[in-house]
Amino acid sequence: MPYEVNAGKDLVSVDEILARYLWNQETAPSPSELVDDKWIRNAGAKGEALIINAQEYMTHGGGRFVSAVDFVFFKKFFDHQRFFSEGDYDFLSMWNLICDNKKMKIDFNENKWEEKYENIKNKVFKTAISQYEIATDSSDFLTRAFIFGSTSFTIDFDSIKFVVHPNGTREIQGLKIIPCEDNFDFDGKGWKADIFNKLYKEKIDPYGIGRKVPIKFSGDVPAVTVTGDDFVQLLNEKSKIDTNSVENSFGWAKNYFKIKYLIATSPSTNYIDSHGRKVIYDGVDKFHKGILEAEPIDGMGMVFNDSGSALIGGGGEDTLQGGDGDDLLMGSSSFAVEKDILIGGDGYDTYFADSMDVIEDSDGKGVIFIKNGCVMPASNNKKLTGGVHYKDDPEHTYYGGGNKYYWAGGDLIVNDGLRIKNFKNGDLNIRLREKDDTRPDIREAENTVSPVVIDMNGDGVKTSAKGQHVYFDHDGNGFAENTGWVDSHDALLVLDRNQNGQIDDGRELFGSNTLLASGKKARNGFEALAEFDENHDGVIDAADSVWSKLQLWQDKNQNGVVDEGELSALSASQIKAIGVYYKTEKAKDAHGNEHRETTKVTWADGHQTDATDVWFDTEPGDSFNTESIEIDKDIAKLPYVQGFGNVLDLHSAMQKDAVLKDMVKDYLAADAKTRASMLDELIYRWTGSNQVHPASRGSYIDARRLVTLEKLTASDYRNFWNYGSSHPLENAACKLVAEFNHFADYVSACLLAEGVYKELFAPIILAQRDAERQKVGYDYSKLNQEIARLVSNNQLDEAKELIKIDQSLGKYNSAMRTRRLDNLLKEAPKNGLIAQLYGEIDNIFISSSGNDHFNGNEGQKDRYLFRAGHGQDLIKDFGFEYSLYNKYNDLCFEGAKLTNAQFVRSGNNLIIKAYGTNDSVTLLDHFNNNINSRAFNFVFDDETITYEDIKSQYFFIQNGKKIIQLLVGRVKIF
Repeated sequence: MPYEVNAGKDLVSVDEILARYLWNQETAPSPSELVDDKWIRNAGAKGEALIINAQEYMTHGGGRFVSAVDFVFFKKFFDHQRFFSEGDYDFLSMWNLICDNKKMKIDFNENKWEEKYENIKNKVFKTAISQYEIATDSSDFLTRAFIFGSTSFTIDFDSIKFVVHPNGTREIQGLKIIPCEDNFDFDGKGWKADIFNKLYKEKIDPYGIGRKVPIKFSGDVPAVTVTGDDFVQLLNEKSKIDTNSVENSFGWAKNYFKIKYLIATSPSTNYIDSHGRKVIYDGVDKFHKGILEAEPIDGMGMVFNDSGSALIGGGGEDTLQGGDGDDLLMGSSSFAVEKDILIGGDGYDTYFADSMDVIEDSDGKGVIFIKNGCVMPASNNKKLTGGVHYKDDPEHTYYGGGNKYYWAGGDLIVNDGLRIKNFKNGDLNIRLREKDDTRPDIREAENTVSPVVIDMNGDGVKTSAKGQHVYFDHDGNGFAENTGWVDSHDALLVLDRNQNGQIDDGRELFGSNTLLASGKKARNGFEALAEFDENHDGVIDAADSVWSKLQLWQDKNQNGVVDEGELSALSASQIKAIGVYYKTEKAKDAHGNEHRETTKVTWADGHQTDATDVWFDTEPGDSFNTESIEIDKDIAKLPYVQGFGNVLDLHSAMQKDAVLKDMVKDYLAADAKTRASMLDELIYRWTGSNQVHPASRGSYIDARRLVTLEKLTASDYRNFWNYGSSHPLENAACKLVAEFNHFADYVSACLLAEGVYKELFAPIILAQRDAERQKVGYDYSKLNQEIARLVSNNQLDEAKELIKIDQSLGKYNSAMRTRRLDNLLKEAPKNGLIAQLYGEIDNIFISSSGNDHFNGNEGQKDRYLFRAGHGQDLIKDFGFEYSLYNKYNDLCFEGAKLTNAQFVRSGNNLIIKAYGTNDSVTLLDHFNNNINSRAFNFVFDDETITYEDIKSQYFFIQNGKKIIQLLVGRVKIF
């Protein structure tokens, strides 16, 4: 029975064992999967066991070099200097005859002889061979030596029998040599194995993420008989493959380089992710004394480009220090919740942080994903995008995407824990803003949607109003709209149809957006629920199969997202039945939500509460995209424009549409005249209306503009004056075109303010800390200086463009308009020409301390602001007398009272003196035949009057031959 040296084959590949050791799976992760803290396992963790067929291993693996001659015990049995009586012996009997150590003999009269026997089988009766030193030229040497190293063997103690024949010859019958369970863990036996292990481990696992891989053997091995002659033959054969031969020593050294090559080229040892970053893990606590740094050179001697590093923290409180490239930094691994410090350095950095981490980013470029309880894989983490501050919210507090932001200037605090040092609004793509007062709007009716709500505490079904921080995707279109919502003490009846642990949209509620088996939407929630009443008894209860799948969602923190502890099984509650037959009523509650259909819920103790299909009031135009879209860094550097309704923000839209991205780049690169001709097409592409035929919605409007507005408002246009037609008539079309132009101005302003003129507008759009006042501040100084420079150089068109951008940025935000007006009140009085330019664009004219001549926007509503010392000013303007359009011009006299004012007619002009004789405002041609010339409001601190008030309440006094009509207050008469 010779050794089958050339019968070897690879039972396991190097790639597979490395994948199991490093990644605990059969194949290496793809580069895009490397950036995940799940690869860092507990220090004592073991991988999934590698199962190998025992007979295969003994025939074609390292076991083929093991035979009876490797066991000293069998050598003693065949030693004829030892005498054994004729007969058959089991293992224990022969053990007691051969064993020279009396303490190791088995005495069946001892109390614990079974334990001694188990110890002999498991620890004493074993043999081991080093695969590194045997048959180094065989085809399977590389994998055999690298994977199994030094391997141990034992025997089947039950099948073996020792036979001594009458003639004195001996044989072993039923011998089964069995490989012992092993591990792949770089813990070798023998000095050569130790050297190999040390060299290999440094190359394979530089970051300590590898964990022991148990190796187990399955199945049985055939029994063999070994005679004395067989034993002698095996001894001779063994000497030919002696592990201490010179040839094997050379083979040992030569194959080291072959194994090194296999390791270096294995996918499992490729630590480069899909972005070209080197991924560095903290596989052991306190790696590099708690500091994990970016590394430019790989342990295998490979030099990387400057794509940056991906640093993945482990347990313990680590500091992750990025470099100048585009780094990724991920804090504590999923089995540890620690405070880590993530320092990004320069470049576009990506952070994965938990609730206790601190982030320091030097240039504000990058993005943050916050871990969901530090237990979710990276792909499920939520990107921090910022939030909105409502009027009644706590000061400096913003809410968005289920996250809470606190920022009073300086550090940004997220969810009362995560800290972003020295934050400026817009850093790391986090934008904080005040609630928009307006948005594109074409609606003429309410938008309502319904889900079934259950009264859980017996006080009736309660709701909250829209306009709070609740957003939910009722219609399943990927956009969560602002909505009225269920009170935190009551519950929505839900069915998690995709079983992902979330209630994704209205299709998983029971309401007007639930899809019936027919594919149509239900008329109400009880029609949707009735489909599951299998026995048609009018209730949903334990007799219906859906009962075990139904859940109750109590949104305790009122954020429209299922959080921990909010979702519970209906079957685990005290509810025993829910009716599907309902009564209809239309009762609108104090929060604007309509309670239409109601039935009864029966509880275990017999009492009943209501289940109501509540038609929540919603604002579809106030929405956000629920899809998590990873934004490429080149897009993140382009201007961001907020989306409305069912329109993605511009960054997300460009991520999905490379053509749109190129259009934005072209727009920013064009001159002012060319940009004007490009804007509409860019908006059509962005909103998805570019494929609409321009004439498809009638002759009064370009259909692309109307469809754009419909998408921005998430509503369909219907003309109620034209029988609900989707084609607007002339007057309606004019309003719609004006609304589109309003939005187009806003888009252009955002693109230019964050693109061409970023340096001027960044301090206005993206707030910073006002150190003097210890609060958030906005800095107009750069913009003011540039406008003043352009005006002084007579570059009025360029100055107008900047003023127009400034004005259009606040089209949907009154807080921004207020800040702008505050700046205007400070700057315009310094320069009459600047004041005139602002007025032409902004319809706001602010008097300087000199003698100003204002040419108003005739037929539009203008505001003129005056203060004491404004000088002798002239105004040429008229409003629009038809009060329905509210286009009376306003003359505002700050700090003045009507009782002290004088109104003097001089020819066709009206002169107003509100601050004494040195200041005056002259309205040119106020008394001509055009009634619109008199469309003015006169605004004082104590009262506002119009021309009609003047005519009816004030005296006209004639002075000499020249007629001067003097209009005076009620107290003084001149």
